Amino acid sequence: MRAWCAHDTESGSTTVPPVDSTSHQSDDAPPSAVRSGGWPMVWSYLGLIAWSFWRVPIPGVNEPHYLTKAKHFWDPQWCAGDLFLESSNPHWVFYVTLGWLTQFASLETVAIVGRLLSLGIVAWGWQRLAYVVTGRHWAGLRALPVFLLCHVLGNWSGEWLIGGVESKVFAYGFLFAGYAAALRGEPVFAGLWIGAAISFHPIVGCWGLGAAILSCLMEFAWTGDRNGTLFSGKSSGVAAFVLLIAAAPGLVAAVSTIGAPGDAELAATHLQVAYRLAHHLDPMTFAGESHRYLFLLIVIWGLLSVSLPVRREQRLWMAIVVAALAIAAVGMAIGWGPRPVKSMPGWEWRIGLLKFYPFRLADVLVPTALSLSAAAWLEKNSLGNFGAISTAVVTGLLVTFAVSAVIPGADQTPSRLSDTEQQDWRGVCHWIQENSGSNDLVYGINAQWALKWFAERPEYANYKDCPQDAAALLEWNHRRWVISDWKRQSLKDGMVTVSELRSLHERTQISILVTKEFGPVRAAPELRAGPFRIYRLESGATGEFADRD
Repeated sequence: MRAWCAHDTESGSTTVPPVDSTSHQSDDAPPSAVRSGGWPMVWSYLGLIAWSFWRVPIPGVNEPHYLTKAKHFWDPQWCAGDLFLESSNPHWVFYVTLGWLTQFASLETVAIVGRLLSLGIVAWGWQRLAYVVTGRHWAGLRALPVFLLCHVLGNWSGEWLIGGVESKVFAYGFLFAGYAAALRGEPVFAGLWIGAAISFHPIVGCWGLGAAILSCLMEFAWTGDRNGTLFSGKSSGVAAFVLLIAAAPGLVAAVSTIGAPGDAELAATHLQVAYRLAHHLDPMTFAGESHRYLFLLIVIWGLLSVSLPVRREQRLWMAIVVAALAIAAVGMAIGWGPRPVKSMPGWEWRIGLLKFYPFRLADVLVPTALSLSAAAWLEKNSLGNFGAISTAVVTGLLVTFAVSAVIPGADQTPSRLSDTEQQDWRGVCHWIQENSGSNDLVYGINAQWALKWFAERPEYANYKDCPQDAAALLEWNHRRWVISDWKRQSLKDGMVTVSELRSLHERTQISILVTKEFGPVRAAPELRAGPFRIYRLESGATGEFADRD
């Protein structure tokens, strides 16, 4: 795999080589060639922006999780007392990058800026990877609608890329660029960009690096060429140093969340793998249709690939994707066994490995590989450049893009509320913001969506906002049990009384209780808005009458 450790000496020209050529255009190509490669990236960027803002409303599914944390990182007094916000900071680089904006702009504005920035990185990395793999400037733009369609039709382990802004969006963009540099034989730039991916999201970046290294070993085993691996060449040492420096901020932050081995760490890991994040981490919980979907994508990718001439870069890219699948296969083997998790032999070390998300890289790289192969197939079966490509193909790609943007999916309504309920919910959060102290602790029963985002008040516990360090994670779990026990005891007689509301306050210091379809509660709510009720526990729950509506 010479592409990992030595510059390709084949110089580029203003003429883009055919798909089956073994040459490719370098970054030192004449300005006209460079400009022709810029337009596909611009159009891809505009397409990603349109798709993201059209399909995924602000805040997206994880934007309240990441951006409230970023705001608190820069202003610890904001929502002081919130368990999640005051827990460890595993995505330190993300908080540093965007958090300062929260001191001058609203969370919604920061989400917009974050999407624009992160999608710019994705478009840049996507274009570079697509060009290196296919040898065509416009391949990335042709591949994008196919990728987005795969994106919305399903996934394997719950992984996604385009939607709201969070750490992994930056990370995948840098990872794509790192792979492109590696395939071009630019190890220092590969180290820089993959290191940046690790800093933004250590798990995404480290698995991306692992797949690259494993692909090198596979290539060495296949060809026997020691000079074709990451571990050779004059630049490999410099590349490793650059990678380490670029990755250090993210690695330090990630390591800070890992506690010393012990019962607490094991209990927290079990909680993550077997319960809270099982849909990402435990392969035995993945739906059968998800397994079949991944298998279908692999088959289609394979059929497209065997019908195409294999360029050197394509072969090395295929090795990276196969390496990601090999990592996922090992994860499957580790997670395979009887349930519950503790009934597996060696369950302690097995969940210790599963918590590092061994499936997420394959979940993104397989549809990426399929879409790039589809673009190369279109190139082979149509005219030589995007401007002259057949009208039918252009129309098909535009339709694919449009369909992918409107296919029903959970990402379109991350709150899981109807339009009317969303309006009521925002009204509830606004009331809390206007009628409570800045440090009043809030808890929502059946109503927690983006509560901190809209109400700007600390929460006792929120199911979505799960801390990552063991101590805070166990406390989060304990608090949820406190609420569960209280609900069970309070509803034994079929009615929640004023004294029971006050006992909840005394036990938890919760000041504001928000409910949805909970009760009946024998107290006067401070506010009624659709299905939502607000109760002030420490002083407002004094009127004792049946609230049965």
